[in-house]
Amino acid sequence: MDKTKITLVSSDGVKFTTSLKALYYCEQFRGTQQILSPTQPIIDEEQVLDLHSVELKEIVEYINYHQNDDDSASSNTEDAQKWDEEFIRRVTKDRNQHLRLLVAADRLTITPLFKMLDRELISQMPNKSLDDLNEEQKMMLKNQYPWLLPKK
Repeated sequence: MDKTKITLVSSDGVKFTTSLKALYYCEQFRGTQQILSPTQPIIDEEQVLDLHSVELKEIVEYINYHQNDDDSASSNTEDAQKWDEEFIRRVTKDRNQHLRLLVAADRLTITPLFKMLDRELISQMPNKSLDDLNEEQKMMLKNQYPWLLPKK
C-alpha cells in the first residue's frame, strides 16, 4: 500500500485516488483516527464517504489542485484565481449540483471551496437580503437549506 495515497469511495461505489496531502486540505480529516497527518500512514487505504460520485469527483479535483496552497503563495496567484473562477463557473451551471456541492464542501469542511460556492449562490439571488423575506419564506429556506441561515 502506498502510504501517501488514499482511495475515496463514493456512496454509489465509484473510487477516486488522491494524496494524503490533498485530503488533509479537508479540515474534517485533520486529527481524526483514520488520517493522522499528511505524512503519517493511514489505517484504512479506502475511505467511504456519504457523497455521490458526481460531487466527490469535483471535490477531489479541487483538493488535488489546492493541496500545495499551504506550502507556497500559490493560492494567491493569478493562475489559481483563474482556475478557481473556471471551476466555480463550471460546477455551478446546474443549480442542484451547485447546492449538492455546497453541502459536500460544508460536510467535509473545505472552507475555501464552501465560501466560493456560497458567494456564487448569493450572487445569483435577486437583490434581496434576509430582511426582505417574510417569516414564511425564511422558514421555507430554513427547512430546505438549514445550513444557509445562521443559527441563533
